[in-house]
Amino acid sequence: MIIRGSENIYSLEVENVLAGHPDIADVAVVGVPNPIFDERVRAVVVPRPGRAPSMESLRAHAASALADYKVPAEIVFAEQLPCNASGKVLKRQLADTADHDGATDHAEGPAAKETDGIPG
Repeated sequence: MIIRGSENIYSLEVENVLAGHPDIADVAVVGVPNPIFDERVRAVVVPRPGRAPSMESLRAHAASALADYKVPAEIVFAEQLPCNASGKVLKRQLADTADHDGATDHAEGPAAKETDGIPG
């Protein structure tokens, strides 16, 4: 669970909405530290092969089904999500890694990410 201010956000709820985007192959959502709101929502997305979703289209898709405070403040593109031997996504690595080695944004190059302007 992600705690943003006094609101509780369930990662699975945000993941299910983003997974419904036609350009997304895989997604994981984690909370990362934020000095104002305790945590902010970070989505790490793996685009489908040959697709290049924009951050704006992903945010708009999320905003159409989620409350504003649940829409990811940060979206990171990655080639794959880190998993253990049984295939479970290692969300702690996604939350602990600031620069997301190997993450790419189709327009901006390696380690691309975007935030909503909230410090932290």
